[in-house]
Amino acid sequence: MLLRLRDTLQHADPGGVDPAVCYAVPFALDVTHAPTTDSRVDIYGYDFDAVTPQMVLVTRDGYQDVTSALIARSHAHLTFKLDGVPLSSNSLSLGLAWGHLIRHSIALVHRATPVCSSRVETIPAGKTIVTAPLRTSGEGSLARPGTKIWADASLDYSNNKLEATICMTADQAANDTIFSGCTVEFLYTTDPDGVIEGVLGTSRSHISYTRATSQPADIRNAAAQGPVRQWAFSSGDVSMTARLNEIRIVSTDDRACISPLAYLEARRTAVLSPETKRALDSQLTKVAPRILTLRPRFAPPSFDGKAP
Repeated sequence: MLLRLRDTLQHADPGGVDPAVCYAVPFALDVTHAPTTDSRVDIYGYDFDAVTPQMVLVTRDGYQDVTSALIARSHAHLTFKLDGVPLSSNSLSLGLAWGHLIRHSIALVHRATPVCSSRVETIPAGKTIVTAPLRTSGEGSLARPGTKIWADASLDYSNNKLEATICMTADQAANDTIFSGCTVEFLYTTDPDGVIEGVLGTSRSHISYTRATSQPADIRNAAAQGPVRQWAFSSGDVSMTARLNEIRIVSTDDRACISPLAYLEARRTAVLSPETKRALDSQLTKVAPRILTLRPRFAPPSFDGKAP
């Protein structure tokens, strides 16, 4: 969203709309609790009005369309009414879909639900990403002292794919010249039957500096724990090379189970029966402790169990 706002302010083409789900309340549901007339799931994200959302009930026998219970509150908020939806121990999840693909799943659990297998996977350090932003205003050159440069890198994941977005802006205020742009680079895929649930450590790096000479300048990232180990800026009209650190991700099998991350978040946002909690808690002993420290990437810092 911020990239699109930046492009609009700079009179550049903001590109196509790409809706996304950020968070759901509750994060998972216990099917042993019978829904009441007030039972619902609130789903938050952005640009839902750019697509036609559907809701499907996923069971061991197949899929059932339950879109009639889905209400669009705004472009950023959907509500799914649970009263009348046939939930049972045969139910696996509720899937929010558009474009014939499920974009977000809400696990349906009971005491016999298994906790998914999760693991840490490592992407070795050393990969480089090169970007050369385009001119967005002015006719001057950036190959002179005083040019201000900003760059940032962020990791993004969807399903089983990890990507890096590298953005850079260079501004020569003396002649109103600006170069700006972003590059999205594929980094990694995990097992086809798995999903990437998080990144261990900091998922963003950034740097800013003012060019003192027209010579190339290698700038090392002082933070060190972000995805970028070294920023290298060329002389002349600016191009940049980002050399990456080692990256560790958490991937989880997606086979009729609830992920450890989703279960722990559900304990914060949903009422689970004591039997369900005891059964699932006992399975967490098999999960690496560092995985249990993760939360969903858009989770609020604290939660009282009520919808925002």
